[in-house]
Amino acid sequence: PPVKKQIIGDEPEEDGTFIFTLTAESNTASLNVMPMPDGSNGNTKKVSIVGAGEYEFGNITFTVPGTYIYKIVEDNENDLNYDYDKSIYIVTYVVTQNGDKLEVNRTITKDGKDANDVVFVNTYYNYGTGEGEPVIEPKPQTNNPQTGDNITSYIIIFISSALGIIGTSNILKKEYDN
Repeated sequence: PPVKKQIIGDEPEEDGTFIFTLTAESNTASLNVMPMPDGSNGNTKKVSIVGAGEYEFGNITFTVPGTYIYKIVEDNENDLNYDYDKSIYIVTYVVTQNGDKLEVNRTITKDGKDANDVVFVNTYYNYGTGEGEPVIEPKPQTNNPQTGDNITSYIIIFISSALGIIGTSNILKKEYDN
């Protein structure tokens, strides 16, 4: 099955490399080893796409009727400028015997909902100016004067002091009453 990569958001300064994994999940054909595309490593195959684009995992050859289920995910490469698509695609092949030939019907779901294609969409955020300096967003202006006073701290100190005085007077009163 083909996998597609789309990038939205800011324009990347250079194309990133994105890795996708196809994993054989299960089958009803009682096969110990599920059919996989050429170049697979056991029950997985990884492919990469540089920038936005499309890549084909390769053909899967079925020899026995049954239902074959595969999962496709995008590997998170921890590039902090990208918000990676965490979608999970399930590709199901139902292989039936029709006379002397096999017929294959493929369905795709994305996070449990029907899908037509396997498309991962990442959002790119340009956090820098290109010169190694971070972009600092200006703080919104307010009409309040900047006095440097922190009235909240003074209120907390006042209340704490008042409670301390009340607590001390109650202790002294108990001692005086005894």
